[in-house]
Amino acid sequence: MAKLTNLFEWGMTTVVDLFKEAEEAEGNQLEMVEMELKNGRTVAIALISGPYAHDMTQMMRDAKSRAG
Repeated sequence: MAKLTNLFEWGMTTVVDLFKEAEEAEGNQLEMVEMELKNGRTVAIALISGPYAHDMTQMMRDAKSRAG
């Protein structure tokens, strides 16, 4: 799943492309991008696919609920 982390192709990559790439991937895949915005805040994007994606998503939801 390199489409998310290939910054040179972002202008040509759609969310549908990310889903297609995830469907073709074997096993568990995790891609993350973290960037600082012009206003100094940070944005992070994660794409998780595979048998453990549901468990990983639940862990993030649990962390979000504990953080308030």
